[in-house]
Amino acid sequence: EGIELNPIDAAWGRDYYSIQIHTAPIEQCGFALGSLDAILMTDVLEHMQHPRDYLHDVSHFLKPGGLVLVTFPDVQSLESRYQYMLSKLFARDWLWEKCHIPGHVWEFTKDTAENCFASAGFRLIEFGRYQVVEREDSRAFAVKMLNLPLRPISWPVFRHFLGTQMEFVIAKI
Repeated sequence: EGIELNPIDAAWGRDYYSIQIHTAPIEQCGFALGSLDAILMTDVLEHMQHPRDYLHDVSHFLKPGGLVLVTFPDVQSLESRYQYMLSKLFARDWLWEKCHIPGHVWEFTKDTAENCFASAGFRLIEFGRYQVVEREDSRAFAVKMLNLPLRPISWPVFRHFLGTQMEFVIAKI
């Protein structure tokens, strides 16, 4: 089962994957406390007003030993820092593609994420990085050219060390 608050995206997911996708917060989906083996929060936590409190509340739905996969971009990644520099150089904030404020309420680094998890009552099980490869038609030619020096980050040899997207597997303590 899944949760997607955007009804259009939820409908697409139901049609494409043939699974139940709720359009309400987890607290309103009818899950029993302590009933879930795992919760996946991919690109979710950075949108929460109070991520630590949200994690703590969500943890009540996990079985003992249950895991949470959390992913979001690293605001201090090589890609993010490069785009930030470009945005200042050209006085164009929109060039900083990896920082999505106000869409993201929070921007995380590895350290701030780990502190958030620990203060919400979780321990880190595993950490990794990857690089999202943008679709070729998603940006203007000039922006593609400006970001050309970043292309090697998506190569397999580098993406696990330098990738912008962080993945954490955490367990409730």
